[in-house]
Amino acid sequence: MRRMWVPLLLLALLPQPARACTPQTSTPDNPWLITYQGSAGGWPVRMTLAFEGKSIEGLAAIGPAYDWLQKVRGTMSDPQHLTLQIGDWSVWKGTFQTHDPKHRFGDSTLNCEVITGIRDTWAGEAAFDLAEDSEGAGTLTHRYDVMGVTVDRTIDQAAWRFWNAVRRGDRRTVSALVAYPLTVKAPAGILTLHTPGDLIRNYGRVFTPAMRQAIDKSVPALLSANYEGAMLGNGAVWFNAQGRISAINP
Repeated sequence: MRRMWVPLLLLALLPQPARACTPQTSTPDNPWLITYQGSAGGWPVRMTLAFEGKSIEGLAAIGPAYDWLQKVRGTMSDPQHLTLQIGDWSVWKGTFQTHDPKHRFGDSTLNCEVITGIRDTWAGEAAFDLAEDSEGAGTLTHRYDVMGVTVDRTIDQAAWRFWNAVRRGDRRTVSALVAYPLTVKAPAGILTLHTPGDLIRNYGRVFTPAMRQAIDKSVPALLSANYEGAMLGNGAVWFNAQGRISAINP
């Protein structure tokens, strides 16, 4: 009996292969997107990828020019490693992590949720870190189809205008992007806004310092969407199919 257990013990002590990334394959009949958010070289990054076998296509929004989406093309050299070409100026070499070093997913064993690696550009190398934000049906040209939008730029441009206006303190532009009437559960109480003037008068109650900080840290492009709308800043702000703000959650 003892001789039978020794090989099993030795096998258990041998290094075990890391868990591979097995993303859902995107096909014409079942298009599938995974959206990541993180940072590279100090800049916030939001990136949507479609995996088709070993081939990868996608779009990336990298600060500070979030209104300029860059095309992504790449390959998975094996189930744990990928190389991405972003635009004509940047190569990203990454590894799918089995555990999140930043514990965003607790101690769970991961599949494709976290990618870390090195980004190489004309300015030099920098580390990057990406964590899955959402995944679901959609294509790179019609990611907002689920909410009835036929032209994605309708949402991305509205999100960028709003984000930029909040950062600049441009209350008139912010108020002009809202679909009225709008009820807001502000920290100071429930507000019902009927006109842009109502929002301007109550701007500080709606866009508190914490709310402005959350918006500032968000990436106003490649938003997560469902049938209710597209959300910015983990649901702090929602846009409808017309590119108007339909909900604000301070």
